[in-house]
Amino acid sequence: MKILMAALIYLFLATATYAQTTRAICPVVLPNEIGEQELINLTWLVAKCIQPIRDEHGPVVINSGFRCLELNRAIGSGDGSSHIHAGSASASDIEALNISNYELAKWITENLEYDTVILEFPGPDKRDGWV
Repeated sequence: MKILMAALIYLFLATATYAQTTRAICPVVLPNEIGEQELINLTWLVAKCIQPIRDEHGPVVINSGFRCLELNRAIGSGDGSSHIHAGSASASDIEALNISNYELAKWITENLEYDTVILEFPGPDKRDGWV
């Protein structure tokens, strides 16, 4: 289990520090270095949120995760975002491939420990938006 968790954290960091949303909106590579507190927060996020979602619903797509302040600003997100550093780095924009984003947001609120759950840009198609 420890090896699997380490692999998931590595995959999350590799994906979340330069995810598809970032590449689409901000193709310039900005420094996105992670500190010790951010690593602790992201480890918690993977262990307590991402992995339980994977266990229950299968594959999870990480659209965005940790961002340095410069990157966060470059893609138009606010300085108060939980995606940024300064001890936070505790957010991720995700989709679970086997359920709608609405169903995913509902499942998270009913089953996981969380600070904030946001269903972004829901639409008529179950793949619209992200959580």
